Amino acid sequence: MKKVTHYFVYVGHSTQTKNKLQEEFCNYLRSLQHTLIDAAKINDLKKEIRLKALELNEKHKRCAALVIGFSDLYTKTGFGITGFYFLTFQILQAHYDSN
Repeated sequence: MKKVTHYFVYVGHSTQTKNKLQEEFCNYLRSLQHTLIDAAKINDLKKEIRLKALELNEKHKRCAALVIGFSDLYTKTGFGITGFYFLTFQILQAHYDSN
């Protein structure tokens, strides 16, 4: 098994959001599409995403607050976002191959 050296952000299928909070958070997650993150900095990315949710919760107080988390994908090849189900957002393992 190859050592995980990076993570890659994949954003897939999305559905219609219900309010401005969800729309802004969805746009933020889409802006991360194709980002490559050093494996040592994966927790920094997760923290950044959670902080963005808190920032938007404060901005849109009348909307139901987002409670964001992450869980392992069933394939054990990365993480999926929890608490926001309007688009497919995954952080997938990547391997540097010098050959």
